[in-house]
Amino acid sequence: MQGLQQFFTNLSQFFEFLVVYYSIILGFCALISVLVLGIIMFLRKTVLADRVFAKAASWGLLILCLFCGKLKLIFETKAGWYTLGRWNLLCAHRIVSIIYIVGIFIFATYFIYRRRRLNKFVKGLDKATTCGFDNEIRKYPGTISPFCIGCIHPIIVIPEKLDVQNALIVIKHEETHIKLGQLWIIAGYDMVRCLLWPNVFLHIATKYIKRDLEDVCDAVTMQMNGIDPFDYGESLLANAREIMLSRKNMKCEEGFLFAWDDNYKVLNKRIHRILERNGYNRKVVLAGGVLFIMALIASIFGIKCFSYKRNNPLDISGIYSMTKMDTVVQDTEEKIVTGYDGDYIYIDGAALKEAYPDVEIEEQSLFVFVGGYYKIPGVGGGGGWGEFSASDVKDGVFRIENHDDIDVWNWMIMWL
Repeated sequence: MQGLQQFFTNLSQFFEFLVVYYSIILGFCALISVLVLGIIMFLRKTVLADRVFAKAASWGLLILCLFCGKLKLIFETKAGWYTLGRWNLLCAHRIVSIIYIVGIFIFATYFIYRRRRLNKFVKGLDKATTCGFDNEIRKYPGTISPFCIGCIHPIIVIPEKLDVQNALIVIKHEETHIKLGQLWIIAGYDMVRCLLWPNVFLHIATKYIKRDLEDVCDAVTMQMNGIDPFDYGESLLANAREIMLSRKNMKCEEGFLFAWDDNYKVLNKRIHRILERNGYNRKVVLAGGVLFIMALIASIFGIKCFSYKRNNPLDISGIYSMTKMDTVVQDTEEKIVTGYDGDYIYIDGAALKEAYPDVEIEEQSLFVFVGGYYKIPGVGGGGGWGEFSASDVKDGVFRIENHDDIDVWNWMIMWL
């Protein structure tokens, strides 16, 4: 019974550590994502405004934010500490850490529920009789903007009364979304929103990333299928007109709506871009995409180089007096505690007397703490400890038994 109680105590402490640790680093990521998102929005409005593929690719910069939670500059520079480091102090209050982690689960549950609800609705629709298309197509008995959902098993939904010519264009458009992996991109963006949920701008920006991906899809669909821009634009307008007349907008945040946007000006600009399309060089776009991915990977490695490792040795030792109930010596230069191994801790008695002359008149035991690790400054554990009395102190180096506190729980934390 005592062993089982100890197990649950250790398990509770383990989860408590995880809550604090991940709330700190994800909080830093969320704060940094505010700046990165601002850069993305600035770029897409200025230098990338007319560059369809580059504008969509710029959203990939958000990936870097997920690796910035352990950057050394946050803790080791004044600018980093005063702008971001205060979050670390907030997480010292456990309620803040708990709220952050609970928020992640709430958002994840909401997104999963919303997807499952839409999937259930779509699977209840009748299948369309199609030939020559790679994906399953369902018919909606009414007016609706065509859309596609489902990362693993994609389904395209079209209105039942859509004429053949427009249906072909619409289905090609939705198939392009699927082939380009844009449903996976939106799913990944939702994951980022879950992990960095305090950044409200990420939630607001959902419509902007979808607009940029729609522009890419328009360009690729027309060029890969040889669709005339005027026919494509006419199909888009016809569907938008039907939706406006019916005054019905199906909310489909998990997929892409072909002809609906919450802003008429945006739809108008999209039509103009379609009509003014000059085509693109496929090889140049592919080369640019490869270079961008390589740059992202290189940036991630660079961030890792300037971040704290999974576990970092804590090169500090301290001596605690039971008489004074306080730490009387801290050693960061290995002058007093000259070394330690799995069995013993080695102490220089002369150096100890010089640093703490009262050691010879201590009536109770003294404890020495050595080693350990930290994930980020202030968050760590492990290490060893030993006990000695004033009579054990000699002018030379003496040794005491080392009680190593590194157990299976600490090994799991060190691996994270």
